[in-house]
Amino acid sequence: MLHNGQYCLTGLAFPISQYEGNCTAVNKVKFRDQVINETYQCDPTDNESFCIYEYNLTEYNLDAVETGSFSRPCKCGLDGDTGYCSSILGTPEFKEGAAAIKNLFSQN
Repeated sequence: MLHNGQYCLTGLAFPISQYEGNCTAVNKVKFRDQVINETYQCDPTDNESFCIYEYNLTEYNLDAVETGSFSRPCKCGLDGDTGYCSSILGTPEFKEGAAAIKNLFSQN
């Protein structure tokens, strides 16, 4: 699923056939059934809980009619106490960062 999004602005797509995928965006990131916002903090000491990323399966907008999801572990931050979801793929922050990197490399 993650390689399907290599040509999408958000970096995320879901397969619709063997050779095709639809670009999508993450609508919500959850940890322990609670929606978490940008910085995506979580508890790295809880190895049973994962960050859950919900994405739209219907149209490319944030008003999802039907959703899918994938999960990623919570990883330790540099301070040793704080945890963060291990991926921002598909989020608005990923899209902004990827656009900035593209702009940097496209300048002469």
